[in-house]
Amino acid sequence: MSKSIVFNGGRSYIESKDSISFKAKIDNTDVSCLISCEAIQYCFNKGKNGGKGEAFDSNRETINKIAELKILLNDFSAENEIFITQQDCENYGLESSE
Repeated sequence: MSKSIVFNGGRSYIESKDSISFKAKIDNTDVSCLISCEAIQYCFNKGKNGGKGEAFDSNRETINKIAELKILLNDFSAENEIFITQQDCENYGLESSE
């Protein structure tokens, strides 16, 4: 049986994890998804440190697809979150600008 995965349009910065958080609803259950600021900087923002929120917004569709893949692979963190790293983005086929 396939999972129903829906992403909302919001985002927030989580300083303690240096990441941007966004929500997914999986079969009516809310799940926190995060992408590291390092992943945004090097995979979506041409290595620039500033403007990560805008880079997230501009690449939201691709970020959602990476999160969806991790959900389908049941690749949850110990905190039961989806956490996207720079390595996840590179595994998805995005080039890093390090």
